Amino acid sequence: MFTRPGCEFCESQQSILEFFINKYGWPVRTVDMDEYPNMAAKFDVTMTPTIIMVDKNSGKSMPISIGVISMSDLALKLYRSIRYMRGEITPQQWFMHDFEKGKSNDPLKYTEIQ
Repeated sequence: MFTRPGCEFCESQQSILEFFINKYGWPVRTVDMDEYPNMAAKFDVTMTPTIIMVDKNSGKSMPISIGVISMSDLALKLYRSIRYMRGEITPQQWFMHDFEKGKSNDPLKYTEIQ
């Protein structure tokens, strides 16, 4: 999570992240973008708080949120992003729940890509 000193939204997001870490045990790194501007530039981060998911094996990254995100939305976006980065879903399906796949609102229902 990219932060800045004095960012009230960052403090709110940090408390949500602490709950997430306690529940799921995921490692989360907090980066002060004023202290590490090159890191922020590497991930094209200009606003705080910004959460980026980075695959430690491949180094691939994906933005998760800009601004404060709830615990439930955070978990859902991370789940979908992991599936997308593994090639299990397409960018079009990233916005969908699993139970919607192949149904009328699946953008790939009428294509050969499914």
